[in-house]
Amino acid sequence: MKPATFALALGTALLIAVPAAAAEDTTAPTLVEAQPSPDGHTHDEEWVEFANPAPTALDLEGLFLTDHDACFAPGEGYVETYRLALDNVTVPARDRVVVELPASPCLNLADGGDDLFLEDEQGKQIQQVAYGSEGELPAPGTGESLSACQATAERWSDRQPMIHGDWSTAMASPGNANPSCSPGR
Repeated sequence: MKPATFALALGTALLIAVPAAAAEDTTAPTLVEAQPSPDGHTHDEEWVEFANPAPTALDLEGLFLTDHDACFAPGEGYVETYRLALDNVTVPARDRVVVELPASPCLNLADGGDDLFLEDEQGKQIQQVAYGSEGELPAPGTGESLSACQATAERWSDRQPMIHGDWSTAMASPGNANPSCSPGR
């Protein structure tokens, strides 16, 4: 290849590669912590936490939380799979936000074990954590939560679900960085 042709080809490749690399830097809020019923009896103080590693605020519009359980929803009747819309939640840039789960028979984190899914509008799974009777991660004890060990490594463009091995049980830390953890503990 002639030097001028090589330089033109290299320059064209760099022009094409820059937008692709920029697209890969797109991140999304990541589910980093979940608190099943802290007292072990009621489900009115459950919460989840999202982290945003991006330099701009991110809106959770179009995302949903679900445990894929059917229920009888007041005002809605029988619902095969209840999904909690996160449309009014924004995670500030490089920060965290705690979302309190509504006291509901349709979405609660069972103390002995459950699955929690973060999904998009089409029902595509973005993240999942399974614990206790539903997974290999033990159910958290009193004062503990489910904590993602390497939450900020998740990239929106990859949309790879986090599995139980990426999570641990640890002392609850709503709004703060998760304690260091041993995945799968």
